[in-house]
Amino acid sequence: MPEPILSVRNLRLVFESMRGRFHALNGVKLDIAPGEVLGVVGESGCGKSSLALATIGLLPSNSRIMNGSEILFNGKNLLSMSDGEMELVRGTGISMIFQEPLTSLNPIFTIGDQLTEAVRIAAIRRDRKLDATKRSAKEEFKEQGVSWLRRVGIPDPESALERYPHELSGGMRQRVMISMALAERPALMLADEPTSFLDVTTQAQILRLTASLVRDAGASVMMISHDLAVVAQISDRVVVMYAGIVVEDAPVPEIYEKPLHPYTQALLSCLPRPGAAKRLEMIPGAPPSLRDKPHGCPYAPRCAYAKEICNGDTPKLKEVSPGHHVACILY
Repeated sequence: MPEPILSVRNLRLVFESMRGRFHALNGVKLDIAPGEVLGVVGESGCGKSSLALATIGLLPSNSRIMNGSEILFNGKNLLSMSDGEMELVRGTGISMIFQEPLTSLNPIFTIGDQLTEAVRIAAIRRDRKLDATKRSAKEEFKEQGVSWLRRVGIPDPESALERYPHELSGGMRQRVMISMALAERPALMLADEPTSFLDVTTQAQILRLTASLVRDAGASVMMISHDLAVVAQISDRVVVMYAGIVVEDAPVPEIYEKPLHPYTQALLSCLPRPGAAKRLEMIPGAPPSLRDKPHGCPYAPRCAYAKEICNGDTPKLKEVSPGHHVACILY
C-alpha cells in the first residue's frame, strides 16, 4: 500500500471568543491516499471546513491547534512549518476551492488578471530562477490561462479572460475557481462544498468536471459536503463527521449499502429515494454545543440505540471490516 499523501492524527482545534472556548475538532484522524478522492460529510458545524482550513493553514487568528495534533503532507508535519514554508506548500502542493466563488474572486480584477497570476505564482515557486516579468513569460501565462478555461468548459475563453467575476454565472465562476486551483498542479486539492450554491444541473456538471480533471492530473481530493448524495458521485471513500470527530470511515459502496454508525444511517434515511412513497425522515434533536468538550459519544442524545455506557468515554475509531472504521460502542 502506498504511503498516504495526507495523514491527520489526533487533530484538536479550539476557537477562543468572548462567549468562551469552542471545540471545533476533537481528535480527528484520517488518511488520503495518492490519487484518492475522499468525501467528508456531516451537518453544518461538525468541523468539515475547519479541517480543510487547518490543512491549508488558513485558520483565523482566534483559533488554536492543541499540542499532539499532526497534519502530515508527504510525511512532513504542516503544523510545524513556518509561514514561508506553508506559502510554498499552498502554491505547489495543496490548493483549495472555496464555497462561494463570488467572494473568493476579486471583483476589481478581470478573470484573466486573477487566473494568470495563479499560473505565474505557481511557475515562480517551481522555478526560482524564472523571470516572470519577461514578455515571453507573460504571454505564456496568458496562453496557459486560456488553455485552462477551455479545459473547464468555458466558451470563448479569450473573451472570458477580459470579463469581471460579476459578469459570469455562478457555474462559470466555479469553473474559473477550479481552473485556478488546478493550474497550480497540486498534489492535493481541498474542495469546500464547491457546488452548494448551484442548481442541480450545474452541480452535476461541476462534479463530473472536477472528477475528470483531478483524475487526469493524478491529484488527491478532499471533497467536503453536507450531502451524501453529492460525495457519492465523485468519491472513492467517505468520512462521516459529527461534533468535531470522525464517526465512520469506509469506501463509498459500504457507506451506502452497509452504514454502521447510527448517525450515518440517519443521514442516509434523510435522502430522497426514487420511487419511494414514504415521507423523508428527520434526525431528532440538534447537534451538541461545541462550547464544552463533549463527554462520551456526542451523538448519544439523538441516538435511538443509546445506552448508559455511551455517556462514558468518547468511542474510538476501530476497524470492523477491511477498510471500514466506526466509532460506536455497538461494534
